Amino acid sequence: MSGCEPAQVLASWSASSGSTELWNAGVAFAAPEPVVASVGGRTVVVFARFGVPHPAMMWAQTAGSRFGRPHSFGVSGNYAPAIVSEPGGRIFAAWFEGGGPREDAFGEYFGTAIDWSQWSSGHGFSRVQVLPAGQVPAGSGNTYAELTAAATSAGVTLAWLQGSSVNSIYSIYGPPFSPVWVTSQHAGRFSKASDVFPSGASSVSLAGAGDVVALGLGTQRGESGDVASPALVATSLHGGRFGTPVQLDPRAGPPAISVDGAGDVLATWFSAPTASVRPAGTFAPPTKLDVGMGGGINSPGGAPSIDTVGRLSLISSVSPPGAGVGSATTFGVFATS
Repeated sequence: MSGCEPAQVLASWSASSGSTELWNAGVAFAAPEPVVASVGGRTVVVFARFGVPHPAMMWAQTAGSRFGRPHSFGVSGNYAPAIVSEPGGRIFAAWFEGGGPREDAFGEYFGTAIDWSQWSSGHGFSRVQVLPAGQVPAGSGNTYAELTAAATSAGVTLAWLQGSSVNSIYSIYGPPFSPVWVTSQHAGRFSKASDVFPSGASSVSLAGAGDVVALGLGTQRGESGDVASPALVATSLHGGRFGTPVQLDPRAGPPAISVDGAGDVLATWFSAPTASVRPAGTFAPPTKLDVGMGGGINSPGGAPSIDTVGRLSLISSVSPPGAGVGSATTFGVFATS
């Protein structure tokens, strides 16, 4: 096989000229970002249909080797939803609601809401439910981004960036620099959103397994996100509060994290000129990965991704193209934790 070809066109629509102009300009937050999760041999995809008169969040599931027709959740939402497989053969999906920020009854705070739904085999997704996100002072704007989800035996945890335009930067050059908010699900109910890292971050990642949830924080500064700052990881045990973030590297790109079957946390990040991986617990000195991973903190693929099943992890990265070369190279390595 010489390359990857589309196996199936799942959905297509004509977008407004304003949306297509942003896509053609390469503005990341203007393009829909489908997310996928699998359980029990079934795969589910969730995506946003927007740039049309009647935008909507959509989903589809596999029927044999192909996806069936898309269904609407009946609500609009953000371009980048979050999805995660749960114990018991369920899939959880969430997204920022459509319609922009909300103002409270007293006009003192702006906020937004998160829509969520749960999929099960034979029933599809449940009725969409709504939970409040964080709040920022009214009159200062409200930015929110990077909603992410992780599942444990206790339920789902959500994390995202949200802040005012005073302390956030959102442009085509980089992500916002905002406080980090978290809410966790217990017995089917979500806790009130709490600000776990008020000093702000440029990226957030989340992973969970068993009773452990790990939160990765990127703190790069600068308009283009090219000024390296500490990469941090905080953990939560048995549904408790996240502890004080542990510094992985004083000058690094944003970390990617995973949790293995024993509850150990693994983190990967770029610290030029090589990538590193560090197991949690005592947080021993990091291991440098020399598998052709180049690019430093601004690699086109972001942090080296890490996916863990049991005690085996797959770490992969994109090396930037060389001079005059229009494509990048992907590298990967297996490691036991």
